[in-house]
Amino acid sequence: PEFHRELRTSMFLLADHAQLPGVAFPLEFSPLPNPNPRRFVAAYDVRSQFLLRPIERMLGRNAIPTDWSPERLAYYTAVPADPRYRELADEIVRDVDPRFVGDEIVKALAIKQYLEHEGFYSLAEKNLNGDDPVAAFLFGEMKGYCVHFAHAAVFLLRAQGIPARVAIGYGVSTQQRGAGSAVLI
Repeated sequence: PEFHRELRTSMFLLADHAQLPGVAFPLEFSPLPNPNPRRFVAAYDVRSQFLLRPIERMLGRNAIPTDWSPERLAYYTAVPADPRYRELADEIVRDVDPRFVGDEIVKALAIKQYLEHEGFYSLAEKNLNGDDPVAAFLFGEMKGYCVHFAHAAVFLLRAQGIPARVAIGYGVSTQQRGAGSAVLI
């Protein structure tokens, strides 16, 4: 708790979403009366938290909560049967500083850095499909957009035993907000 700050936000959706959007790491959603059902499909409050401290302060901490069941851990560490995910993840983390071997945060940062340096961001990439579009991205040209990078990161993290999931969200600069605090998505 000392590394995070709580943020409460009200959300008003103009279109249905498979998962309710929240800010940073959503903890709790609660319904609100819809102020304009002709305009909004849903209204809710979300209680979130976000990291306050530099990521380096998290070194040495376990990424797996102590109260997780084996089933929950298995769910958040599942990867496709393709052995290339594990092989690539092992190759990426193999060269971390020996002082930090086994540190989950250092492994995650190494994977992030690999994707940033080896990947090429492009909204034009439309050919990543098939049975495993993540493999098409990660073991192909590594050319894609945010969803490709996010899913690749999750599978590489999971291949290292680090629980991970893709969370969909939006980043809006404060200059685009105008005088208010509402963001129209």
